[in-house]
Amino acid sequence: MLKEDRPSSRVLGGFDVLDLIGQGGMGSVYLARQISMDRLVALKILAPQLAKDEKFLERFFREARMSAMLNNVHIVQGIDVGEAEGFYYFAMEYVEGPTLAGILRERGRLTEQDALRVVLQVATGLEHAHDRGMVHRDIKPSNIIFSTKDKVVKLADLGLAKMYVERTAELTQTGRLVGTPYYMAPELARGEVVADTRSDIYSLGATFYHTVTGKPPFEGNTPAEILVKHMGEALTPPDQVNLLLSSGTCEVIEKMMAKDPNDRYPSPRDVVMDVRRLLTGRPPLLASSSRETELLERVEEEPSAVFAPAALSRPASGDSRLIWGVILGIVVVILVLIALVVSG
Repeated sequence: MLKEDRPSSRVLGGFDVLDLIGQGGMGSVYLARQISMDRLVALKILAPQLAKDEKFLERFFREARMSAMLNNVHIVQGIDVGEAEGFYYFAMEYVEGPTLAGILRERGRLTEQDALRVVLQVATGLEHAHDRGMVHRDIKPSNIIFSTKDKVVKLADLGLAKMYVERTAELTQTGRLVGTPYYMAPELARGEVVADTRSDIYSLGATFYHTVTGKPPFEGNTPAEILVKHMGEALTPPDQVNLLLSSGTCEVIEKMMAKDPNDRYPSPRDVVMDVRRLLTGRPPLLASSSRETELLERVEEEPSAVFAPAALSRPASGDSRLIWGVILGIVVVILVLIALVVSG
């Protein structure tokens, strides 16, 4: 069943390898059956060149085990990692259903509400991973799967994608493509190996942009041209591409995709909060700098600070005299009008 260096039998490390379902930079993914549990799994087998790198293998086992410890409905669950017949593999939950990439190819884009629901679920999974010190580094539509069984959205390749992107970045020469250019954070486009969850937030924002507009945020004739745009070109506001988008959704996307990581949401939890607000018809709190939103935030966090008498602004003494003068003048005019009516 395996295309290269195929093992002596179809059974590999307790898994019955059934069919090839995908290929990528790290290797091939097969549909397999875990014999001991009699269940279908996705079996990722490392590419031969990666399997020869001892440092990479060490990290592969460590990251795979950390990934298997994650337990969230919006993250593809890790099951087992091992070696058999010279092949290094990682078994994961098999999620049957289309990827976001496939849906976008078919439909062009999603409605704003559907896109918000997708982003909410991915950000919730990222929040779980972030709380446990894990970063993805390659969030894109093809890594987001719609589970037809569970009726939820799941993020795939958490941990392992980070490993591959970091290793490739270390070995990359100028001008060679690393990762997926359409959704890559500027700091990763510059080849910076050290990054945190804010890089994931940028990539999720770029995916969000594509999902509601039908096109990636930056396009070009070459991968290098696209990466340069991520680093330095101003983002075309999403509502200039899709006129139906709300201002709140545009504010959230633009904050997620800020060039400077310090200007983005600091954590997936903050993305979750603002997206939930949008789904319930309220404006985002953290993505907007408007006075109205600032007051809303104060009301939610400390209602008494806004509505207590001490918080109400008092006019200066000069303004007070002016106001009373105006009121007195109005009263005089009314009395004159009444007198005229009576005398008439």
